[in-house]
Amino acid sequence: MSRVRKISFSCPQLLHWGVSANVVTEIGEPFGIQPMNVVRRILMCFLLAVIMGCAATETQSVSDLHIPDLIFVRYDSDGSDIYGLRVADMAVTQMTDTKAAEEFPVWSKDGSQFAYLSMLGDQFEIKARTALSDEDIVLLVGAAEPVSWSGDSKFIVVTKKLGESRGLVMVSTRTGDETIIPTGASGDAYATWSPKSDAIAFESTRDGNPEIYTADIDGRSVARLTDNNVLDEWPQWSNSGEHIAYASGVEGDKDLWIMRSDGTEKRQLTSNLLFGDSYPSWSPDDSKVVITVIAGDKDTNLMVVDVESGVTELLIEGAAASWRPRRAEEFLQ
Repeated sequence: MSRVRKISFSCPQLLHWGVSANVVTEIGEPFGIQPMNVVRRILMCFLLAVIMGCAATETQSVSDLHIPDLIFVRYDSDGSDIYGLRVADMAVTQMTDTKAAEEFPVWSKDGSQFAYLSMLGDQFEIKARTALSDEDIVLLVGAAEPVSWSGDSKFIVVTKKLGESRGLVMVSTRTGDETIIPTGASGDAYATWSPKSDAIAFESTRDGNPEIYTADIDGRSVARLTDNNVLDEWPQWSNSGEHIAYASGVEGDKDLWIMRSDGTEKRQLTSNLLFGDSYPSWSPDDSKVVITVIAGDKDTNLMVVDVESGVTELLIEGAAASWRPRRAEEFLQ
């Protein structure tokens, strides 16, 4: 006749997965197994389950946060807030909800945080927030323009008023120290950093109407990439650093163009779209670009443009999107 013993233990980790907290195991000796050996084996399995349960809980908590693929702006009667979009299921999450108007969100190159412009009355601030937090850090006060991150996220570049004109300023995200980027002329604006942080692309009115230029981060080796009688604006590097997307046209009739980073092989991707004033943003694999398109009097939509074919599709209502890039290490090797 077999003897039966019952052992009870509490397991909150298993409870997390929907298993009863009081697990009762019957241990017998019908097959000649020693009870204490079975107990040891069960305890070892239990410890392993706890360890795996803790690891699974940590992974689950991170995945539950669903870091968005894109961040963008939506406008309402109270102003504007930042939202996140997970492309796989088109789930939208509101990222900010304050009295201030928030605009121009932009992911850092490693996708760990984003910066944005906050405007409340006559107070203008550039703020940053990590992807896994709802707490903000003020990076810069007094600037009312969009920013771009360096590849290592240690700096941002922003447009500021310099004397009677405007220029580009590099700001340390750790100390707040500001350094003017001396490109040899005035009228520079809306710069974006190359993935390797060795160059910037920007628009400038130094030669008349806005054109696209590049320069080393110290302001040297300035190169003009566009030369025409229309407005060339809002340059944005691809994640690989091989191409630059930009807006080109006249007010009320701008289209998306791309070119190689040296200004060659210019190609128009869209036509008959009201390109809104904001940076285009590349998908992580550089196969698509998301742009802001004005629809009607005030409405704005985000449109996705296929780089190879130029086919354009409606994504979602919103403006000024930033696509979460790959980690910068992939391009810094």
